[in-house]
Amino acid sequence: MRRSTEKKSVAFAEDGIKKCRNKREEGFTLTELAFVIVIAAILILGAVVGYNKIYKPSQATTEFRRVSQVIAAVERVKADNGGAYLAASDRIQNIPRIVRQLSGNVNDVGGWTYDCPAGTPSTLTITTTPYADTVVRDLIIDKINNNLTPWTATASGNAIQIQLANVSCR
Repeated sequence: MRRSTEKKSVAFAEDGIKKCRNKREEGFTLTELAFVIVIAAILILGAVVGYNKIYKPSQATTEFRRVSQVIAAVERVKADNGGAYLAASDRIQNIPRIVRQLSGNVNDVGGWTYDCPAGTPSTLTITTTPYADTVVRDLIIDKINNNLTPWTATASGNAIQIQLANVSCR
């Protein structure tokens, strides 16, 4: 009877050891966890890079259209002003002749300023409100300089200064 009890004890102990081994085999090793974390980091990095490559140029294109509309309005005011740019120094939203040319839609350019001192030669300067993202700001500057000659654009802090030199303002 003793042997039977010993066999049962040994069998019971062996079953316990197998269960412990199986429990360990069910978990993840540190290597496996590190591998999963690396894969997740690569996927997140890819998403961020993709977002920046798609969204920021799109945002810059939208802002460039806004700049183009303001410049077109300024040029129409010039045509109505006998070929001279309007002499003024104020926020665009406070210059009625430009606001009319923008069909009253100045919400998007409310903080932009217009400066064209009376006389010849003058430099007309339009300054935007600051952009939170300097990458977008720089993309807009490139678009202005490549597509709206003779207008030039430069960074002024986080804002953009759009200038036209040697003009007559009255």
